Amino acid sequence: MSELATLRRLHAQLQQQNASLTACNEQQNESIEQFARDNERFARDNERFARDNERFARDNERFARDNERFLNDAKSAAAQVGDLQQENTDLRTQLQQSRDELAALIRRCFGRQSERYLGDAAGQMLLAFDSEDDIEDARAGILQALEEHREQTEAKRKNRRKRRGTSELFPEHLPRHEIIVDLDDDEKEGLQRIGEDITETLHFRRPVLHVVRKIYPKYVRPAKPDAGVRQAPRPSSLVAGDRYDTSIAAQLITGKYGYHLPVYRQEDMFAGSGVHLPRSTLLNVLSASAELIRPFIDYLSDVVRTDPCLGTDDTGVCLLLPEFIPAIDSDDPKSKRVHEVISHALATKKKSLTAKMWVYRGMSIPLNIFDFTVSRHRDGPDLFLIDNDYEGTLIGDCYGANTGIMMRSSGSIVHAACNARAPTRSVGPKEVRGCAGQSSTPRKVRSGNVHGAV
Repeated sequence: MSELATLRRLHAQLQQQNASLTACNEQQNESIEQFARDNERFARDNERFARDNERFARDNERFARDNERFLNDAKSAAAQVGDLQQENTDLRTQLQQSRDELAALIRRCFGRQSERYLGDAAGQMLLAFDSEDDIEDARAGILQALEEHREQTEAKRKNRRKRRGTSELFPEHLPRHEIIVDLDDDEKEGLQRIGEDITETLHFRRPVLHVVRKIYPKYVRPAKPDAGVRQAPRPSSLVAGDRYDTSIAAQLITGKYGYHLPVYRQEDMFAGSGVHLPRSTLLNVLSASAELIRPFIDYLSDVVRTDPCLGTDDTGVCLLLPEFIPAIDSDDPKSKRVHEVISHALATKKKSLTAKMWVYRGMSIPLNIFDFTVSRHRDGPDLFLIDNDYEGTLIGDCYGANTGIMMRSSGSIVHAACNARAPTRSVGPKEVRGCAGQSSTPRKVRSGNVHGAV
């Protein structure tokens, strides 16, 4: 019995040990599975780390190249800063020299009579008198000129217009609308009218737009239905559809060129009068107007060219370049030059260029004719004068297109320098300053005001 009990205890212990071993085995299996999952995760992490390392290596190489480029750019920028500083210094020096030369030129040309001189004109400041009688005569002439100047000044001071009274403020040609402001009948009873007081108040009424409806009746011949419909012929119009009268064009031209109002402001002005006209529409009306009045401008140009003496000058205007190069028109002699100049400007990435507006005015015909060119080439005066068989004298500055026009016109046109080119004093043919003698001192020749000379 004791052995059986012992065997039972041993059996129970073995079962407990087996259960413990089984639990340990299960726990070890779970740990192995966990280790396997961890190994897989570690492998994926290692792959990701390897990819990140490769990317970091590429980034490091790129950063190294960028750093090297930045260093080179910094060195280049430092060199450019030095060059720009030197250029700035040179430009400041040139600017100061130009200012000094301009101040000296202004003193020479527009200073007091005693201060006007030309440093390279020998003996200019010397007044050559042959005798004492000449000196006394010059002194008397100066005193007489001073007295005449004083008398003219006094006369101008006395003839100044007095301030107008309130009754003269408004011109007589303005229409008047009278309003009688009177007492009531009860208040006037027993009174006698002895006079009246009048006050005038200026009123303003903005422009009024109106629409003219043109009705074109249609007619048919009942006996001949195949004859079609008949209407009165429609007159020619400024734009297609006859939607805008020439009065609209006249207002646009006057506002733009007479009062310097841009088209977008006139667009707002029309809107304030009750109708919205898009800017594109107004520009189309202006373009149509230019084509319409072209024969009239040509006629005025022909009239000016009948004057035997013309004055001319040019001024620079900024021309905004179009997106596309204009084509060459065989009927327009200017189109070739326009094509060349704008093509070169667009090729150099310019957004604008300095064009020229030329003016021609007759000495005896008081008309100003303006001619636009895209550059200051000599073909501007040549097209306006030589190509139109002009014969006479051209007054202008010493620009090469003017000075050489006599040769280009085979002697038909003679160039005469304007008064701004005349010297303060000429003592001999070799000392005369102007177009012929300007080569030694070109800085003394500047473009003068043709209008003042004319």
